[in-house]
Amino acid sequence: MSSPFDNEEEREHYARYGRVLYAIQVLEYEMVNTYAVLALLPQRNGFEEDPAWQAHVDDFLDTGLTHTFGTMLKKLKGTGRLSGDLLTELEACKVERDFFAHRFFRHYTETYPTRASAEADMLARCDVAFDRFLALNHSLEEFSHGLAEAHGLTRDMIEADIEDDHQRRYGAD
Repeated sequence: MSSPFDNEEEREHYARYGRVLYAIQVLEYEMVNTYAVLALLPQRNGFEEDPAWQAHVDDFLDTGLTHTFGTMLKKLKGTGRLSGDLLTELEACKVERDFFAHRFFRHYTETYPTRASAEADMLARCDVAFDRFLALNHSLEEFSHGLAEAHGLTRDMIEADIEDDHQRRYGAD
């Protein structure tokens, strides 16, 4: 059996598909972060060093990252704090995410009369989806960062925490 990666054109298809899956994962991660801001920050008084609080946050995030897109969407809806526009776009992206995760290749194999017509639509859909998922990620990030700042957690503090985590995981570059 030959590998689909022998052909440069097919490698491009898989690369574009992989880019979309990357964008989906970025969005899902931001959904967890947004839910954490909505659910945890109102419980917290101040941001002094507190190992018990940090462990609670870490457990919350670790658990959130095991949830599916649909589960996180339900949790976000349940807060009643997202705008209608964000919810509408998240719901639409869930449908598109499910298509990419469960039906993408079968759809293009079974629906199109020729490989050329399937490939053109496949690549176009990948590019549109990639842009859409990352745009929604940006909107959700802006929303969650605004809420975090309302609770005293600034963007600089978030960036410093991300950098500290990176240093703990990977050391100095």
